[in-house]
Amino acid sequence: MEPKNKKKKQSQLGADAASLGTGTSIIILANCLHDDNPFKIILLLVAPTLTLIFNKFFVWSQYEIFSYIQEKKLKNHIGKTQNYLKDALNNPDTTKKHREKIRKKIEEIEIVMADIHISRIKTYSTEKFIPVEFLENKNIKLTSIDNKTEELSEDNNNK
Repeated sequence: MEPKNKKKKQSQLGADAASLGTGTSIIILANCLHDDNPFKIILLLVAPTLTLIFNKFFVWSQYEIFSYIQEKKLKNHIGKTQNYLKDALNNPDTTKKHREKIRKKIEEIEIVMADIHISRIKTYSTEKFIPVEFLENKNIKLTSIDNKTEELSEDNNNK
């Protein structure tokens, strides 16, 4: 597996290349226009700004697409695993001891999923999608299934 920093650099490099191509294309288009065309100067002036906007949009869309694909893969794996475990649990040939192990595995999956959702809530709150002050005023404490409580405060957000 590649290091996270290397993937970020590759992603940014791709975005830079794509946006440079866009900026260059805008300039080429502008240079194809006649000199007394008012759009020529406008295109030449906005080309750098459009390049930056396209760069940010490209990076954002890459991130969103990658996140969506990862989420779908995770849900697919979880669904397959849960179905497999439920089928094994419903199998009449499964022993009581084995059924107990299967139930524990199903509970483990539920705990992992709950922790993933709790982690997302924490991430969103620290990214200011949910103001931390709102959570503090409501005395909301985020607790993972394994009873690790973390109060949201400015001290925790600065770590």
